[in-house]
Amino acid sequence: MPPFLVPLRPLLPLLIVGLGGIVATSWGTFRRWERTHRALMAAFACLGLWAFTTFGEFHDHGSFGHHNFHAHDAYHYYFGSKYFKEFGYYDMYVATVAALEEIGREEPTKSIRFDRIRDLRGSARFMYRDEYAPQLDTVKARFSPGRWSDFKREMSFLRGKTMNTDWWHGVMLDNGFNPPPSYAVLSGAVSNRIPLNETTWTWIGGLDFLLIGIGVGAICYAFGPVPALFVLVVMGNAPVTTYNWTGGSFLRQVWFFFLMIGLASLARRRWYAAGASLGACTAVVFFPLLFLFGAMVPLGYRAVRTGNRVPVTRVAIGAAVAIATLIGLSLVVYGPGPWSEWHHRISAHDLTFFDNHIGIKKVVTFAREVGRQAFAAGDTVYPEWNRALNARAYRGRIVDLALAVVLSVWTIAGALRSRPAEACLVVGSGLLVFWTMPAGYYTIYVGAFAGVMLANRGSSWGRARFAVLFATLVAAILMRRYEGDLITQSFFLSVGWIACILVLSTLGWLWRPAFELTARQQGLTVGAMVLLTVALVLAGPVWQARRHDAAFMPPPLLGQSTVGDVLDVGPPASESAHHLQIAESRRVPRDLMDIYGYLVKDDCGILRNGGVATYTLAPAPRGGRLVVRTDAFYAGDLLTTVNGRSMPAVKFTPHQSLFTYLQVQLPADLGDEPLHVTQTTTATDVGLFTVWLLRD
Repeated sequence: MPPFLVPLRPLLPLLIVGLGGIVATSWGTFRRWERTHRALMAAFACLGLWAFTTFGEFHDHGSFGHHNFHAHDAYHYYFGSKYFKEFGYYDMYVATVAALEEIGREEPTKSIRFDRIRDLRGSARFMYRDEYAPQLDTVKARFSPGRWSDFKREMSFLRGKTMNTDWWHGVMLDNGFNPPPSYAVLSGAVSNRIPLNETTWTWIGGLDFLLIGIGVGAICYAFGPVPALFVLVVMGNAPVTTYNWTGGSFLRQVWFFFLMIGLASLARRRWYAAGASLGACTAVVFFPLLFLFGAMVPLGYRAVRTGNRVPVTRVAIGAAVAIATLIGLSLVVYGPGPWSEWHHRISAHDLTFFDNHIGIKKVVTFAREVGRQAFAAGDTVYPEWNRALNARAYRGRIVDLALAVVLSVWTIAGALRSRPAEACLVVGSGLLVFWTMPAGYYTIYVGAFAGVMLANRGSSWGRARFAVLFATLVAAILMRRYEGDLITQSFFLSVGWIACILVLSTLGWLWRPAFELTARQQGLTVGAMVLLTVALVLAGPVWQARRHDAAFMPPPLLGQSTVGDVLDVGPPASESAHHLQIAESRRVPRDLMDIYGYLVKDDCGILRNGGVATYTLAPAPRGGRLVVRTDAFYAGDLLTTVNGRSMPAVKFTPHQSLFTYLQVQLPADLGDEPLHVTQTTTATDVGLFTVWLLRD
C-alpha cells in the first residue's frame, strides 16, 4: 500500500463502497454517460478487489511471504473433502493429531503435541488428551497405507508452511468440516486430483477467484456491466465478509458461483438452467434452498393467477435433477452414514452461538451481558454461555416462532409480483435470518444482491429499493468502524439486515401489490404488519430481560426439590438471621446473566483463600443440597463442613461474566439440628451471593 494511504486504511472500504454507490446511484438515475459510468465503476471494482485482498497483502505466511492460500480454511475444506471417506465429520481433528504427532517423531523440527481439541460430535465441547488418545490408532486404521502416506505427506508440507504451534492449537479448536456430503463429492473430485505441494499451494487458493469471475461474467451478461462491476465493489468489503474469513480457501465460494449463475438464468428466463444452478447451490451448502424457494414465489404466484405453469415447473424440475444427482453421487461414493453424521453436526452447530453468527435468534437472545464475551475463549465459560443463550431462546420459542412466521409472511407477500431474481434474494435472505443463524461470511452474496437491485433502475420504486440496500451497507460498515466487539456487531448487523429486508418487502408490496387494494388499504395492511411485528419483538425481550432478585432460583436447578432456607448475602437482616461470619466486610453488587439465561441482581461477600465463612441454615433431616450462587474469577475448590462433618469438595472454574451455581450434596443422616456450615476455598477468592438449602 502506498505510504500516503496508510493513515486512511481503516476508512478505505467505506470510501470505496460509498463512492461506488454514488456512481451506481448516478447510473440508476441518468441514462446518459453510459461509458463514463462503466469506466468509473470499473475503477471502483478494481479498488474493491484490492481492498478485499487486504490491499494486495493476501495472507501472511511469514518467511514464505504473502499468498492467497488461506492455510486455516483450506486445511478444513481441502483435507475435509479429500479424506472425507476416511474421517467423515467426527474424526478430522483426531486424524490430524495422529498424523502431526507421528510426523513430529520422524522430523523433530516439526514436533508438536496437542492436549485438547474440539469435540466434533458437538460444537460447544472440548476433548482432552486422555479422552481422544485411545481413538488415534482406530482413526488411523481407516486409512489404507497409501492414503495414510499421502495424508502425512501433505500434512507435513502444511506443517512446514505453518510452523507456529499456537496457530495449530487454534486450528484444532475450530468446528471442523461442515458442508453436506453432496458438497464433499463435488469438491473431493477436485482435491483428490490436486496434491498439496510447493507448486499447487501458490495457486490453489485462487480457484474461488476463478469461480467468482465466471459468476460475475454471468451477472454482466444478464444485468449489464455496471451492476456486475458493482458486485465486485461490494462483495468483499461489506461487514464480516472480509478476505481473512474465507478468501483464498479451497472451493468455499462454489455455492456463490452457482447462486450467481442461477440469478443470471432467472433474469434471462432460462428456467431449466436457473433451477439446476439453484439446485446445485442448495446441494452444496443446503441453506440456499431458501433462495430457490424465493425464486419460485413469484413464479408460483403467476402460475396461479395466469395459469402459465411452465416457468415454475421447469425451475422445479431443474432443481430436483441437480439436487438428486449430487445427493445420489454422494450416496454411491460415501454411503448413507455421512448424511446421518452431517445432520447431527448441523443440529449441534445450530445450537451454538458464535461471534460472527447473525439472525433473529441473535437479536431475541441478546442482553447487555452478552456483549464483550469471547465465546470461544475457555473450555468452561464458552459452553456455559452457549447453554445460557440456548436456554433463553428455548423459553421464548413460542413468541419467536410467531415472530418468524409473521416476518416470513410479510417478506413473501412483498415478493409475489417481484422479478424472480429479486425475489430469490429478498425472500431467501429474509428466511435465512428468520429461521437459521448463518455465519456472517456467507453474506458475501450481498455483492450480487446489490448488483441485482441496482439493475432494477426502471422506476422510482426500484431506485428507492436500491437506496435502502445501499444505505444499509454503508451503515453496517460505519457501525463496525466504531463498535469493536464482534458479538455486539453481530447483533447490530442482524437488526439492520432484518430491517432492510422488511423495508424492501414493504416497498415491493406498495410498488406491485399482489392483490387489488386501495392506497388506504395498502397503508393499513403495512401498518398492521408493523404493529404486530413490534409487539412480538417487544414481547419476547421484555419477558426475557426482566431482572430477578437475589432469592430467585432457576427452575432447572430447583427441579423437584423444595427450598428449605435461603441466606441472601448482603442484606443485614438475612446475614444476621443466619449468623453469617466472613472475614471480608465488603459487599459487592453484581448484575449478571446466569448459566440458565436468567438476569439476576445480587450482592456478594468475598471468601478469600485463608479465610473462613460460617453460617447457619434450617435442618435437613433427610439430606439435600447446598447451592451457592457465585461469579468466581479464579479456579479452585469450595471446601464445606456441616455440623463438623466434611462434605465432598466442589471444583469451580472462572465464570466472572456469568453467575454459576456450586452444589454441595448433603447426606441423609444430619439429624434434626440446624446446619452449622463452615466454608473455605483453595482459590484466590470466591464470591458468595446467595445460599439455598434444597430438600429432596
